[in-house]
Amino acid sequence: MTRKTHRTTAVLSGAVLALAGLAAPAATAQASADVIPSSSAATGSQDDPIPTYAVAYADDFVRAWGRGDRDRMDLLATSPVLAALPDSGGSAWYRTGADAGWGKVFVSYRNSATGDEMTLMVINELAGQGRPDAIQDVIYTDAALPRTPVAVLRVISEAASQGRPQAVVEARFSG
Repeated sequence: MTRKTHRTTAVLSGAVLALAGLAAPAATAQASADVIPSSSAATGSQDDPIPTYAVAYADDFVRAWGRGDRDRMDLLATSPVLAALPDSGGSAWYRTGADAGWGKVFVSYRNSATGDEMTLMVINELAGQGRPDAIQDVIYTDAALPRTPVAVLRVISEAASQGRPQAVVEARFSG
């Protein structure tokens, strides 16, 4: 089954927006008109107001994750989301797009240092009311994992040749 997506705006469809704590690579940075200004959320705490725009809500979470602010992360996302992510995100994440539909906003990010990608699902109604736990799902893709059947077989073959035939390979198949 193919998931069809629709971009919410032309700016978000192909833009990589530079954010405080979500730095975009120089080659893909947009003009200053597309830059989201930094706010207290860049150095924020749990006492800062919760953003009421779904994309800003997700950006705030990514900034908190990047600096290891567990209290802020707990405020913005559910436990399963937190459990699915590595402990700290670092500062190399930048937003690659946002899609909306059925009361949800899917905000996508890429790590310029590792190539990892993630998409956060934000419940628009909860975010719009500034309520906690509006981020209710995440898809995190570790760039180091093999993504095709051939790549998985290569990893298994290498493990077997090194005397580790019991190696378990976690993979995400594409296609």
